[in-house]
Amino acid sequence: MIRTSTDYDLAIVGGGLAGCAAAIHALRAVPASRVLVLERGRYPRQKVCGEFLSAEGVALLCEFAKSSESVKNLLRGSQKISVAKIHALNHSAEFPVEPVALSISRFALDAALWQYAQSLGADCRQQIAVTGIEGSAPFQVKTNSGEFSVKAVINAAGRWSVFSPQAAKNGNSKAHWVGLKAHYYEGRAASAVELYFFPHGYCGVQPAGDGVINACAMVRVDAATSMDEVLNLHPALKARSRDWQRLMEPLATAPLLFRKPQPTLLEMMNAGDAAGFIDPFSGNGMTIALQSGAMAGNCMAEFLLGRTELSSALSQYAARYAAEIEGSFQRVAWVRRMLGMPRPAAIAALNLLKLPGIGRMLVQKTRSATVLPATH
Repeated sequence: MIRTSTDYDLAIVGGGLAGCAAAIHALRAVPASRVLVLERGRYPRQKVCGEFLSAEGVALLCEFAKSSESVKNLLRGSQKISVAKIHALNHSAEFPVEPVALSISRFALDAALWQYAQSLGADCRQQIAVTGIEGSAPFQVKTNSGEFSVKAVINAAGRWSVFSPQAAKNGNSKAHWVGLKAHYYEGRAASAVELYFFPHGYCGVQPAGDGVINACAMVRVDAATSMDEVLNLHPALKARSRDWQRLMEPLATAPLLFRKPQPTLLEMMNAGDAAGFIDPFSGNGMTIALQSGAMAGNCMAEFLLGRTELSSALSQYAARYAAEIEGSFQRVAWVRRMLGMPRPAAIAALNLLKLPGIGRMLVQKTRSATVLPATH
């Protein structure tokens, strides 16, 4: 293996939303810092994602848009989502999404943030797989193309990486879940995100502009393993999708496992899905990726500026994550349990959502705090 002589202040493993947000915030706070971003894939590319960005995530992108023309243009062209609809147990509930959210292309957003991080000075490298990390401040980051000596590391490599807890890697005896996604042409204009719940899963459908919709599902593998099968699991969804024209080959990711969030591990900060995977029906996954990445970048900046030790920066990040993000995992899990209650109770809960203000309150309670850039 070739060893490089290049040293970096910060290595970020994973160049998705969380990784790029971390790089952007670290570099905005400490422009002279040497930041390395390692991404095992290649951009642009599609990802299994509901592509729903709540107002808190939009606020972070608006900050980026002040100095990134590509992010600004992406925000301008994104579809607004002002209504949410839930269909379950032959009942439906509708309530406003306030402030409005956005339906935003992951294909375009990941690429835009990657380019923005590069413009700030990050050394962004694609198709580089991290195979391990040794040492401690400095760390030796081992990859399939060489080794890098770095002062600190942020892990934003997603649910599955060399750093994933062994328990999550091994899974358990319960039925596994799979995530599925495809874009379709529907032809009609809409501003609502709709969630169709059925036994052992659900499918979210939202407009992406110009008559295109994004369908993204989480389903147990013993119920369905393809989008075609998913679309037949709910009567209303089956009827709605009858004339859809598929625009892309469906994507899949599996297994989907849930565990208690873990914001730090082995002297590293975990951000995005690497820290915790929130139930996708919440529509908060993209926002939490951006928020946790921004938070990690800000906390690490204190270390890069020499204002604190690495251990203190890690403790600060863990405390902020617990205070501002972790609660949303617990509240979303509560909502999911509510929908899984015995039929009469679940129907009563759905009817409750129809009351003025209740649905709006539900949306607010399942959100995490807005994380704006720190001032240094």
